[in-house]
Amino acid sequence: MNLKSGFLCAAWLAGTTGLLSALLTPLFAAVARRSGVMDVPRERSLHRNPTPLLGGLGIVVALILTTVAHLAAAAFLARHSTFLMPVISDLQLNLPGLSATWGRLGVIFAGGLAICALGLADDLWHLRVRTRLFVQFGVAIAVCALGVRPTLGIMPEPLAFAVAVLWLVGITNAFNLVDGVDGLATGLAAIAACLLGVTMCTTGHPCPGALLFALSGACLGFLWHNWHPARIFLGSAGALFLGYMLGAITMIATFMSERTTWLFPLLVPVLVFAVPLYDTASVILIRLGLKRPVWEGDSSHFHHRLLRIGFSHRQCVAFMWLLATAFGLGGMLITRGSWIASLVVLAQAMVLVCIIVLLERVVGSQVGGKPSTRQANPQHEDRETDDQDLAVFPTQPGR
Repeated sequence: MNLKSGFLCAAWLAGTTGLLSALLTPLFAAVARRSGVMDVPRERSLHRNPTPLLGGLGIVVALILTTVAHLAAAAFLARHSTFLMPVISDLQLNLPGLSATWGRLGVIFAGGLAICALGLADDLWHLRVRTRLFVQFGVAIAVCALGVRPTLGIMPEPLAFAVAVLWLVGITNAFNLVDGVDGLATGLAAIAACLLGVTMCTTGHPCPGALLFALSGACLGFLWHNWHPARIFLGSAGALFLGYMLGAITMIATFMSERTTWLFPLLVPVLVFAVPLYDTASVILIRLGLKRPVWEGDSSHFHHRLLRIGFSHRQCVAFMWLLATAFGLGGMLITRGSWIASLVVLAQAMVLVCIIVLLERVVGSQVGGKPSTRQANPQHEDRETDDQDLAVFPTQPGR
C-alpha cells in the first residue's frame, strides 16, 4: 500500500469513526442521566458536579459499527474488484487478507465486549477488585487461547502464553487507572492508537493498523465531549475497553520489519504505553512504600502529583500527552533503526523517566504537598494533601 492510499484510508477510518462517536456520545449521556449512572463527586474527585458515565459506550459502538461495515465492504470488493476506485486500486492486494480477518477480530471484539460489560457492571455496582481481576484474567486467558497472542520464539510456549495474559491484563488496568482527569485517558489512547497504527502499516500489518486508526478516531470524537470541563466520562466500561483493545491489537503484530534482525522492536508497545505504565508502576511503589494496600484508591497517581506541584488541569493533560508522544515517537524509530539506534532510543526513554522523577522530587519538596494556588478552578484542587503521596518515593522516611 503506497503512502497516498494509506493516508486516505487512515483519514477515512478515523473520520468515519470519529463522527459516529461524536454523534453517539450525547445519546449515551442522556441514557446515563435518565438511568442514574452518574459519577457523584467524592473526597478524591476532581469534579464538583455529578457527571454522566457510559461515554465509553459511544466509542465501543462506533468502533464496532465502523469495523463491521468496512470488513463487509472488503469482503464484497474482494469478489467484485472492478468496483475499486483507481486512486486506491493497490488496496486490491490487501482485500483477501482483510476479508479473512473476521475470525481473529471476532475474538478480539468478543473479549472487548466482555471487558466492557465488566466495566459497565463496575459503573453500576462498584465491583470488588478481586472480582474485576478474576473476570479480566478469565477473558485474557480465553482470548490468548483462541490465538490472539504474540509470537515470541525466544520463549517456551507456556511462558509466552503467561506473558501475553499478563500484558493484556496489565494494559487494560493501566488505562483504567490513568483515567482520572478530563480527557487524559482518551487522549493517551488516541495518541497510542495513531502511533501504533503508523508503525503497523510501515511494518506490513495493514489490518491491525486500520483498526487502530479507527480506534484513534473514535477517541477523538469522544474527546470533543470529554475535554475539560467534561460533559461526560468514559466510565470503567470505556477505560477498560480502550486498554484491552490496545493491548490485544499489539499482540497480533511483531513490529518487526524486513530490515530488523534484533528483538528491540518488541519494546515498541512498551514505549508507546510508557505514560500509563509509569503511572501504574509509580502508584504501586508509593503504596508499597507507605505500606498501604495496592488496590486501595488514593490521590497518588501521576496526574494528582502534577496538579499538586502547580500544574493546572489542562497543563497536566497536555504535559502527559506530550510525554506519551515523545516516548511513542522513539518507539517508532526502533522498528526502522539499527541496534545502536535502538539503544539510543531506549537510553533517551530512561533519561526522560529520570527527568520526570527528578521534577517530582525537587518541585514536590518545595511545594510541600499543598494544592497549588495556580489551579485555574478550585473545583479541581485535590482535597488530599498528604505529603507522602507527592513523589514517586516519600521525600522523608517514616512519614
